[in-house]
This record gives sequence, C-alpha cells and structure tokens, in this order.
Amino acid sequence: MKDLNNQEHENKDTAMKKMVKDVLLGLGYLHRYEVIHRDIKPKNVLIDSGNNARLADFGLSRKLEEGSDVYTARAGTRGWEAVETLVPSGKSRYKMSSDVQVAGMLVYYILSGGNHPFDVNNSKDRETNIREGNYSLDDVSDIVAQDLIKGMINIDPAQRPTIEEALQHPYFWDDNRKDGVLRKLGDREEVQHYVAIEQIYNFYKQMENGERGNPTAPLTLEEQIKHLEIPKNKSQDIRKAVGDDVAKLRTLCDTAKKYSVEKTFSAWKTDLSQIWTVHRDIDPKAPEDILGLFRFMRNKLVHDKARFEENKLLNHYPDFFISLHGLARDLKWDY
Repeated sequence: MKDLNNQEHENKDTAMKKMVKDVLLGLGYLHRYEVIHRDIKPKNVLIDSGNNARLADFGLSRKLEEGSDVYTARAGTRGWEAVETLVPSGKSRYKMSSDVQVAGMLVYYILSGGNHPFDVNNSKDRETNIREGNYSLDDVSDIVAQDLIKGMINIDPAQRPTIEEALQHPYFWDDNRKDGVLRKLGDREEVQHYVAIEQIYNFYKQMENGERGNPTAPLTLEEQIKHLEIPKNKSQDIRKAVGDDVAKLRTLCDTAKKYSVEKTFSAWKTDLSQIWTVHRDIDPKAPEDILGLFRFMRNKLVHDKARFEENKLLNHYPDFFISLHGLARDLKWDY
C-alpha cells in the first residue's frame, strides 16, 4: 500500500479504488457461501504480482449457523473488531454485518494512507471509540468514498449495507455507469412527470398548513388535479406514476426533499442558468431539488449531449449520485 503514495494522483486514486474493490469482492465471495472472516485487518490483505489485492488468513473464519450468525469466543485483532463483538462476557454473536464494519475500517485505512477511522484525536483508545461510534473521516477527501465508509462503519449493524450493496455504491461508478443510471431512472414515470407531481404536493402541503382552509378530510388526488386545472393528458401521466395514492405521491416528494437538504446542488437552477441561458432551457417550474435536477440532467444528456459533456455535468455535483443512490434505495427503484 505504501507504493501507492508515490504514484501520480489520478493513478493512485484508481489503484486504491481497485484495491478496495478487490478486498470487498473477496469478502463478498465468502459471504455468498455464508462464511464470515472475523479477522479483517491490513496485514491480512496481500498484493500479488499483478497488483491484485487478496483477502487472506482464514484461520478464524466460521460458517454461519442457519445463515444468520455464529456464537463464539471473541476473535480478531484488537482495534479491528465490530462494536457488537466487544462484549465483556467473552462470547460474541458474529454476523456478516460484523465483517462489514471492520471492512469499512479497512477501506478507510487504504484510502487514507494508513489511518484508522476510530483513532480520533482525543484521550480515548480505539476500542472505546468503536463502542461509542466516535470516528473521523477527515483523512479521506473524496465525499463519495466518505459516504461509503460511513455506511459500512455504522454503529447499528442493521444500518450497514451488505457487501453486495457496498459494491453497488456510487464510489465504484464510472461515467458509463452514471450515464446508464441517468437514462434508466430518468425514464421512470415519477421522474418524467415530477414537475406536475410536485405541484400537487405543494398544494396538498398548503392545505395541510391551513393556507387554503383546513378541511377535516384532505382532497383526493383526483380532486387536487381538478382544483389545479391540470390537463387531462397530464393527469393520466400522473396516475401512471403514482396511481391514485396520495400517500405514494407524498412519499416520493418527501424523499426528494430529504435528499436535497444542504447539498451542492441545492441551488442548481441558479447555478446552471449560467451555462444554459436559452429561454426554456431550464423549466421555471422545475423544483430545485434532486428530482428536478435529475430530470433536467437526463434531458440534457439525451437531447444536448455535446454541452452536457462539455460542462462535465456527470461530475458537476459531487454529492448528486450519492443522494440519488440513497433516494433510489429508499423508494426501492431497481437500476
């Protein structure tokens, strides 16, 4: 790993990303066969002559009992153990998610040049910090990598991704993958008709807040569409996207707002209006949230690809694909 620090920055980033992926692929292979490693640490990563990273030393590995967990004596290396295995009784329940947390520590070690996320600058030792979830990711500047690591080292095992899910994280996406995600998810009915959907959402919120009276029974989706005088063909599109379910419409919009708070793209219309200056290049009704931007990006990718690529829009907002990935996960969108 030390040799990576002497490479050109771009080559170094590519090499480290490959190393991270190699390690996770190896761990994922074990997990597919319901085997947990239990001793993940830097010394157990070997680099072969082809610069491929290999996860090694399976002396403490165990087959899971009935595919869930294994109850054994505490194992592993001090400072490289999952929080749920640090029990005073000496007997711990190990799960795949336990491997995931330690693998997250290892990912940080690789990308930071040899640091540990739970070696924070205070008087507590590493094990105490692991117990308390007290970590720092300051030695990794890539916010997409930080997001991957943060999920993996989550103190709550239920909130950690599986290794398979970790490998689907945007950290591993190249431009072709990003292009494909924009095209596939951008054609979903919910995204195509989001401007009108969000208009209904805003009207519903106004009613809820008493700005248009505070009815004892909220309007149905049909009544809202009629009140807003949405054209018949557009109302049919909206129903294709959310059916007649106001709750589904609200979940869609609430999730979009959730993933748009304090992001680099929070004022995307103002920002991108400096690039796309022709009238109607940017729909004035488009919401300034992630789905409003998403539909804009998809349309420019398909219909104005030269300027899309010239302005490097795929990588214009570093947290865009992180947020889109989280939104798609929450909404259970397959891509």
